[in-house]
Amino acid sequence: MRFYRYPWVLAAAWGAWSILAASETLDPTQPMPTAGNLLRNGSFEGSLKYWLRGLDNKAELATDATTGAQCLFLPAGHYVYSAPFVIEPGAKVTVSCDLKGTAADSEFHFFLVPTCRSAGKEPFKLFWGKSGHGTKVDWKEWKRMSWDIAIPDAKTLDYRTWWDGRTWMVVPTGKNIRIDSFSIVLGEQRQAFVPFSPIEVTERATNLPPWKEGCRILDRGFEAELETSIFNPAAAPTNARVVWQLIDFTASRVLRELGAQPVTLDPNATRTLKHKFRLDTNGTVLARASVLDAGGKLLGRSDQPLTTLPFPKNATKPDWNERFGGGVAAGNPYPTPLLGAAQKIGFGWSRWYPHLNWERCQPKSGAGWDWPDTIVEATLNAGIAINAVLYAKPKWAFDEKKNRHLPTDMADWGPDDRRWDDLAIVTSWDRYVTEVVRRYAGKAIAWEIVNEPEWDHWDPKVYFQFVKRSCRLVKQADPKAVAMIDGCYGIDGLHRRFLELGGAKFCDVFTFHNYSLGDFYSGDGISGIRQALDLAGGRHVEIWFNEGWTHFPSSEDFACQTLWADRTPGKVVHGILRTTAETFAAGMEKFIMFQLGYDHQGRSWWDWDGDGHPDLFVMPGDSQYYPSRANLGRMEFAGLLRWWTSRLVNPTGQPPHWFLPRDPEVWGRFAAAFRALHAAGGEPFFAAARAACAARGFDPGRLALVEKTPENERHALELARLHPGARFIQLIRHPAANLLAVHGIARTRGWGGGG
Repeated sequence: MRFYRYPWVLAAAWGAWSILAASETLDPTQPMPTAGNLLRNGSFEGSLKYWLRGLDNKAELATDATTGAQCLFLPAGHYVYSAPFVIEPGAKVTVSCDLKGTAADSEFHFFLVPTCRSAGKEPFKLFWGKSGHGTKVDWKEWKRMSWDIAIPDAKTLDYRTWWDGRTWMVVPTGKNIRIDSFSIVLGEQRQAFVPFSPIEVTERATNLPPWKEGCRILDRGFEAELETSIFNPAAAPTNARVVWQLIDFTASRVLRELGAQPVTLDPNATRTLKHKFRLDTNGTVLARASVLDAGGKLLGRSDQPLTTLPFPKNATKPDWNERFGGGVAAGNPYPTPLLGAAQKIGFGWSRWYPHLNWERCQPKSGAGWDWPDTIVEATLNAGIAINAVLYAKPKWAFDEKKNRHLPTDMADWGPDDRRWDDLAIVTSWDRYVTEVVRRYAGKAIAWEIVNEPEWDHWDPKVYFQFVKRSCRLVKQADPKAVAMIDGCYGIDGLHRRFLELGGAKFCDVFTFHNYSLGDFYSGDGISGIRQALDLAGGRHVEIWFNEGWTHFPSSEDFACQTLWADRTPGKVVHGILRTTAETFAAGMEKFIMFQLGYDHQGRSWWDWDGDGHPDLFVMPGDSQYYPSRANLGRMEFAGLLRWWTSRLVNPTGQPPHWFLPRDPEVWGRFAAAFRALHAAGGEPFFAAARAACAARGFDPGRLALVEKTPENERHALELARLHPGARFIQLIRHPAANLLAVHGIARTRGWGGGG
């Protein structure tokens, strides 16, 4: 039946294959040739392609250049971000550029930083303290400057959660300065300019609508006008051929040949070619320009992403049942065209924007309310429901010295104060909650009490009382309103205590966040949250996800880590679909990501002080620590090494989960450290754990060991005697989830009855 229902699909696919096979098609998957520079378009030729300017940024190209025809000019206080690139931990690089002052106070500064806020530490921290490198530029002619920089190892730059440890970017800034021939090369004392590839190419669509006026979602049939800039950095002319193609977004398949042209490239010069084509595709595609030498060897290439929507939406009324959304924000004023883009894409929810928090709605004491009615109506009229966050701290209402969490008129309320339950007492917070919920009563708005309270170190009982009172106020102002609580990475410690105290009965939604690489959560994880809520009397409470997972796939033009750093864009998309389907099937109701459309900030360049969590050593499988303790104590080191090496790879027969990278040097460090610790009399389990963490570069002073063998429950008393400082975690799992897990293991191991 399927074959006869869809014969046109087979015919179209076969026809396209026949046409392409019959022609000489440039393979889109061949590696990009490199010449040493980690930066793309470091000579700023043709455009600022591969460099990002924020809103109202006055960085611009100038014609007085040392390499090619153009250079970068930065007025005072302005800057650009580079496209990300890869540097391995512990490497050494040389950052070089040509500089020329244009005023008496000219100066130059740059930040070489990870593409993740949690990994940044001085001097590798964006716009922070004494970070970065630079110089005063008190000369008026071009002068080349260089800095040799040692990249920290994995131990110094913590990359356990939000960063893959390899992707970096550079942010040049300064005051009235011209910059050219910018290069970052591996190794020291490599100061001369080198290009990114033998021929530098930038492909740029010149007639895209301004980002502020539609977010560059194009209509099918749009005629794209493209400009290809080709820079020859060599000292001799080069005869070459330019090939234009339309590539699918995974950069693995040619959709259409767009033409070719022979060119002669003069030395140290840029040539610009123009072409156009009509966009008749659905989704995101890549307009690619490739330059080949006379023998057909690839010398350089560049991609221009172009996006149409196969099924544009046009909702004008929110539908509470819509599952997907994001933080719809894009500078000021709001609402912006990004709202229209979110409507067109079909997003049904917006979190954070429009702001309805206390600080936004009552910025001054006694000055009345500042309600964003126009913004709220515009959002709702775009078919987008609002996930509003209530808690924010107006300066007039708080005295941080008295109480950093509660307003001044509640600052002396302890966890057992009777005033918490008395709604006849009206505080400044109470007035705000009542007024905002009453004003927008009956509209498609979910009221989130506090954003990520776990990180703000609330006293658990005070938090319980505050949220309970706030939820009661929300319901009093609008009995049909939805009140939410917000956890981090699932049910965190603060919310476990909240549930223990009976908090589940006061709220309607539990939502959580996650920024880890890979799956943002699993079906088992959602089932665990569901079970915890049910056991706490919260069977009515829905589970949402409303912040995180901001990595998206791109072509090779950008070295950005994706959700799965080792997967192609196509497989990343498959992973997104699989993970959302799995979590929805397990009972999650909403998926609202963070963040859409920040021009000034975003995950790639946020700044943060880092977290205070310990490093955790967790075996991929069960270590069998206690059952095997006696036997391992009698084993020779060679046997111990084999035993613990196998334990550091998932031993269940499922796809391997490696604690250490599959790098012989890392495993060599593990073996050497394990031998030394064992020789010093260390117990095998702890010696292996410390050695593995040392090989990963973890700090032993922050190390916490997690031993999760199920048989531990039979030996809890003896384990407590051996390790009096240990903490015990009792896990409760839904029987159905447990049976499914055993069934999966049975199938992979070939146990009887598992098929």
